[in-house]
Amino acid sequence: MGKLRTGVYCCVLLSLSLFMQCKVDSSNPSSFQNDQTKIAVTVPDDITAELYCISVFDSTDTSIYFENVKSRTVQISVPSNIASHLVVNAYSNNTLVYTGTADIQAGQTDVALVRFVEVVIETPESVSSEVTSDNMVILSWSASSNATFYYVQKATDVPENWFEVGGTSDLGYVDTEVAAGGTYYYRIIADDGNGKQSEPTDYVEVVIPAAE
Repeated sequence: MGKLRTGVYCCVLLSLSLFMQCKVDSSNPSSFQNDQTKIAVTVPDDITAELYCISVFDSTDTSIYFENVKSRTVQISVPSNIASHLVVNAYSNNTLVYTGTADIQAGQTDVALVRFVEVVIETPESVSSEVTSDNMVILSWSASSNATFYYVQKATDVPENWFEVGGTSDLGYVDTEVAAGGTYYYRIIADDGNGKQSEPTDYVEVVIPAAE
């Protein structure tokens, strides 16, 4: 009987010990305990014929929600302390089909998605060069659709190992870092201001006259 009482007593102590270890620390709530922001996402009818997925990104492009769905309106919740601005994308067969943005509102935030249209940054054309009498290289090119900025890349001796020498919102650039008798190559890359870029142009070769 004494051994039985001792065994029961030990079990009680063990249970209390486990209970104490499993207590929830309310001073550091989990994301499930934080306030949630409700978002109602609406997609056009033509996507609901198939399974698609909704992904929500915060202002730092971090995915904070992802779910496979098959309905026109989706009610989701994300932690309120994550972000104040969201990007919501709808993918079908791993292809971005619809997109939308929203600033978090009190109560419920509604996001109506629209067809995603990929912005194409055309490669600039008509790249030309001119060497001035004081050995400066003047480059010019034609405007690229949807571009707001242009990067100038340069290579020396051979058209390889390109490096960036400058950037401009204009349709021209002047390079003063050249030496008499040197051979240089230039190409231009257009940028939309959001990091989307064109393919590089064909390069132009520039030969600086040797010193007399």
